[in-house]
Amino acid sequence: MAILGIAATACRFAAIFLVLGIAVELWRRRELLSWRSIAACAAMPAGLAAFMALLWAKTGNALAFADIQSVWGRTLTLPFKAFGVVLIKPYFLASDWNLRPLNFIAFCAAAAVSVWLLRRQQWGLALFTALSVLAPAMTGSLTSMARYTFALFPVAIVYGLWSAKGSRERIALAAMSVVLAVLVIAFERNLAFAGA
Repeated sequence: MAILGIAATACRFAAIFLVLGIAVELWRRRELLSWRSIAACAAMPAGLAAFMALLWAKTGNALAFADIQSVWGRTLTLPFKAFGVVLIKPYFLASDWNLRPLNFIAFCAAAAVSVWLLRRQQWGLALFTALSVLAPAMTGSLTSMARYTFALFPVAIVYGLWSAKGSRERIALAAMSVVLAVLVIAFERNLAFAGA
């Protein structure tokens, strides 16, 4: 568990949320009290520390992964700013490669998954899912939210459970096929939101 956690935090800052989710789940099961669990959770941020050390060596800034956000027009803000554009101007579909309705739906799906997991007392998974989409939403943009959401394993687990009925799976696959077809056509026509 520690080795996989170190690898995860070395690859992506948001993996820190996985550490928090695991710690909550271990505490809930009363397993965090063992020295092995505490050591494993404590070791996981070492991957992030190694990545930050590498950034420091290369750029002189250990927090370059956070500071670069301003170059992309992202600043720390409350999530409603990102939702405002979608809710107030629903006709404003895309800017650059940010297809706003798709990213908004992805965020709502992750929120629904978090609530579903909370209701089933899967607190660690719910916390991990919620924090993993809330953090990018607090940058004032929903850009890449669909990519973030569909890379979350709790979303895949819940989707698998939800689509166990064949009719639901067929509906979901049909909807995803339509969205994929629209994006492929847009990419072929060089529309900015599809071909970054």
